Amino acid sequence: MCLKVQRRQQDQQQPVSPVAQRAASIEGIQARMARTNLQQGLHTTACNRTEELAAQLSAARNELEDLYQERDQLRSEHTKLVDEVHQKATHLASGGGVRAVGLHDRLG
Repeated sequence: MCLKVQRRQQDQQQPVSPVAQRAASIEGIQARMARTNLQQGLHTTACNRTEELAAQLSAARNELEDLYQERDQLRSEHTKLVDEVHQKATHLASGGGVRAVGLHDRLG
């Protein structure tokens, strides 16, 4: 027979003393406490990391909102400049401000 099987049979045959039972119970309790402490530590670490990531996400959202506002402002300025250039080009094309006829007469 395997040694483990023999030991198991011997353990089952021999009565367990109350002291041994109590020691096994205490070891089990200590193991559960250690597991609980580890789980609590992991939970605390996860909560702290989650809070850090939430703060980073909030800062990134704020920065993104600022960039959107800046983009909208630049877009508005760009539209105004394009309109201004278009108006000036239209004015020049219609003969306003340029004396093409006079220049042609001089070259003549």
